[in-house]
Formats: sequence, structure tokens, C-alpha cells
Amino acid sequence: MARKKYGQVSLRFALDNPTERRLFKVVDDLDLTIHKSKNRFILKALEHYVDGYGEDSLTKQSKRESYITREEHEEAIQKIKNEVRTELYQEVVLFLAKATVANAVTSAQTINSIPQESETMNSHNFTEENAPTEEMMEDIMKWS
Repeated sequence: MARKKYGQVSLRFALDNPTERRLFKVVDDLDLTIHKSKNRFILKALEHYVDGYGEDSLTKQSKRESYITREEHEEAIQKIKNEVRTELYQEVVLFLAKATVANAVTSAQTINSIPQESETMNSHNFTEENAPTEEMMEDIMKWS
């Protein structure tokens, strides 16, 4: 059996639609000395359109491939929940550590009755370097 050499589609213009009537007039009155044929002109216009939008956004096949399964959706939700939970625990640990240090410094000031400037408080501030480690967070996640 011979291979199919050409594909064919019908193109029809609704002349009562102003846009389609205008396009029909352009194609019907096409200067064939510039454009080799009406067919070639339409193919070039279609190619330009597809290149502009991207083949993936126009075809049915690409839409089918973009769907995810329920299991993939549930896995993605669970992953996000775990990330949020971990980040929340890190923030809580950091907050409690800051509060404990600030409370200890305040207690020391009260016991010694020696007024100290806020520089002492600033020297105990936690930074990203003092943030909870991965091991600490794993232990905290096990406790919860």
C-alpha cells in the first residue's frame, strides 16, 4: 500500500461574519506573484500562528499528557504539608530559643541588680548560623 503523500482539510469562511469575510477577501484576492499559491500562504500563516502559541498549547495530545493522577496530586500535597510543617517547627524552635535566652539574660540582670545595656541582649540574638540543624529538626519531627 502506498504511503499517503498529502493531508487535506477543508477551509470554509462564513461570509456573514465580518472577520471571516475580510480574511476570505484577502485569500481570494491574493497576489500570486508574491505568494506562490493560496495553499502556501495559508500554510505559512498557520505555521506563524503555531510558532507564536507553541504546538504544545494547541494540540489535544499535549493536554492529555499534562494531567496528573490522583496519587501524584496527593503526593504533591503531602510534600507541601511536610515542608510547611518542618518550616513551622524550625520557626517555633528558633522562637523558643530566643525567648529562653532573653529570659535567662533578664533573670541574670534581675538577680545581679546591675543594669546592663541592650548590647548584652543583642549579643545573644540568634542568626541563621544558630538556626536548628537538620538533626535537631528530625528529632523534633519524631516527637510531634
